[in-house]
Amino acid sequence: MTPSRPAHSESRARRPSPAPLPPVNAFPGVSCPVLTRAIREVEAEIVAGLETTERQHAEQLLAAVGLAVGRRAPVFVLQLSPRHPPALSRRVMDALRAALLRAWSRGPMPTPGTRVLRHLVAIEELHGALETDSAQQFGAHLAGPDAAELIAEVVHDLRSPLTSILFLAEAVEQERSGPLTDLQRRQIRLVYTAALRLTGVVSDAIDLAHGGDGMASEDPALFSMTELLNGVSGIVRPIAEEKGLAIQCLVPPHDCRIGHRLALHRVLLNLVTNALKFTHDGGVVIRAEEGAPSVLRISVQDSGPGIPTAAVASLFRPFRRVSAGQGYRFSSTGLGLAVSRRLVAAMGGELRYESMPGQGTRFWFELDLPPA
Repeated sequence: MTPSRPAHSESRARRPSPAPLPPVNAFPGVSCPVLTRAIREVEAEIVAGLETTERQHAEQLLAAVGLAVGRRAPVFVLQLSPRHPPALSRRVMDALRAALLRAWSRGPMPTPGTRVLRHLVAIEELHGALETDSAQQFGAHLAGPDAAELIAEVVHDLRSPLTSILFLAEAVEQERSGPLTDLQRRQIRLVYTAALRLTGVVSDAIDLAHGGDGMASEDPALFSMTELLNGVSGIVRPIAEEKGLAIQCLVPPHDCRIGHRLALHRVLLNLVTNALKFTHDGGVVIRAEEGAPSVLRISVQDSGPGIPTAAVASLFRPFRRVSAGQGYRFSSTGLGLAVSRRLVAAMGGELRYESMPGQGTRFWFELDLPPA
């Protein structure tokens, strides 16, 4: 005999009806009760703990965020005037997202889950709209008449700490503070390499903002070509040793010259750093050859992959956009070669190059540097 089954209406457990939410004060312009409760939670969590002036700004921002999320219209936040600090906007939106997720995790709600999903999507859309708007505002600053000075001031603040990192890394690498293991020596060389490249970008940006040829405007002075080349090779030595590359310096018979030592140093440092960056076997040769009695041909030659044809047109152009596959460049900004070309021109020469794919690259220029 087959046992009887309970009636269909009694065989399934009844689903609990959504528990009513405790009443909360309505939020102007927001009809969803779950969103209203989440906004009130953020109000109690963040806004209530602020000082009077900050609280007023936060309340205004929270009201705008609530409307933007409830109606999926970021314009409520984008049109606020004055604009609120980005950190506060992110904090409010993150707290609102967390409050909505908490409400969802508690169980059945009087609001369909799809509506809560729409609120979460609206928060992400608001995030994206604020980031786009901030980028546009920043771009407007850079497009203004004082853009060059603005860039120079920003990067100038980076120069001192980067220089300190270079000095400290060099001191540690030379074991002035005690012996290093092979791993520690390699790590400190990587730190030095990164700081040196950043320092070069910072210096080039500052110089470019002021015309790019300031160091060649001072009166020529006496300097040693040997000391100049050895100084450049000494700075980049950790980079070369880390990559297993050789650096060779060839100096002219007449060592003491009259010219712009600082400008020459910057040009050679840019070119040698560039060469080392893209060379993986062999090395780099820095050569100063005598032509006419007072003329020197100075060159930097590497055994790297050469310059791709696609990169030639924009090689000396600053702030160029170059795809990752185009290979040879000083940096993604293109500042190093642009500044070097201007400095060489200011000293009376022309920065040229010759390159064959797979056979290396040679940058060179000729200058009138009378022997002393």
